Amino acid sequence: MSKSELGRRLNMSPTNVHKIFKRQTIDTGLLQNISKILEYDFFAYYKIEKKYERPPEVLNVANDQENVYEKELDRCREKIAMLEKINLLLEEKIENLQKS
Repeated sequence: MSKSELGRRLNMSPTNVHKIFKRQTIDTGLLQNISKILEYDFFAYYKIEKKYERPPEVLNVANDQENVYEKELDRCREKIAMLEKINLLLEEKIENLQKS
């Protein structure tokens, strides 16, 4: 779609449409109108992009918590392995005592 056609649909001049492309920001109402005219949801795109851009402190907390869970899971696995060995040793002792 040409800038002239977009301007016509937005009720603004092609010059003003051109200025939109030069700006760093855009009014949400204007973006909503452009989205409707172009039949493209720019807000959905923004949500998808921003979903992965969390502040570093949020990511660090999430990563730290994940590391805590992983470490705890590793400790639990080690305890289970140790308890299984102890259980086998105890079963052997019981078996030897029963034979005596």
